[in-house]
Amino acid sequence: MVQHEAPRREPRGFSFSVAFPHFGSRVAFDEVFDSCRFEEKVMNFFGAFTFGVKTFLPGFVWLAILIVGEDKIGPNLALSSIWKFAIAQPTLALGLALPVATLLGLLSNIVVFMGPLDSLVRDPVLEQDEKLRELCAHLSGCLLDRCWSSGSFQRPDLREEFDSKIDPELLLIEKIGVATVDHIREGYWYHLEFQLNLLLSLVGVMIVTLFYVVESPAPTTSLLILLMTPLVGVYLLKSARKNFARYMAKRASLIAAVLSSDKMKAVAGKR
Repeated sequence: MVQHEAPRREPRGFSFSVAFPHFGSRVAFDEVFDSCRFEEKVMNFFGAFTFGVKTFLPGFVWLAILIVGEDKIGPNLALSSIWKFAIAQPTLALGLALPVATLLGLLSNIVVFMGPLDSLVRDPVLEQDEKLRELCAHLSGCLLDRCWSSGSFQRPDLREEFDSKIDPELLLIEKIGVATVDHIREGYWYHLEFQLNLLLSLVGVMIVTLFYVVESPAPTTSLLILLMTPLVGVYLLKSARKNFARYMAKRASLIAAVLSSDKMKAVAGKR
């Protein structure tokens, strides 16, 4: 009796015939698929690494600000010195520094998303580049229309709520997979978050430096830091806005690719 091998299911959202039309054998497909899984694992590793960096480094800056500021202001408030504790207990201080810096980084990230992200980056970029805003809104609307018209929804009265609450990016994940969307976030969005968190920590640097300028008899170094900090802040803000604009353009490209792919499949099916 001839045994027929069960057909092998392709990964969700992955079309072998469309993505790799020049491969015809099962061996070649296995090699390509294994390569894709390896690349996805590498991306997941660097995703975790990037998340740690964008959270820990700004938190470490905030921790340094607290230590330096407390060392200067603490004696006036009758507070015990954190710096003296770190010198007396270096191992314990190092062990506490890692979780404290991470916690401060997470708190900084919360503050960023509560307001500065919109007021400093998102709104100015979209107001300045009207064509980009219109393009992103149009493509997102097309993707939502395609999803709504699929026939799965029987409540026309919820269409307005659907358009305002459904995230097109999650629809993209269903179509092209998490790895591709994460790749775009890795390249632009995570850098944007890091830059804004670092920008926020520079405010603390300026406040602490002002105390040193006021109390020091020769505040040359403090004045230099005080003058350089706003320049670094302006550079970080410009970089964050540029990363946001690039992220929106890449996101629009993914939506356009999904829409055009569905259209081409529909045309091919009619032939």
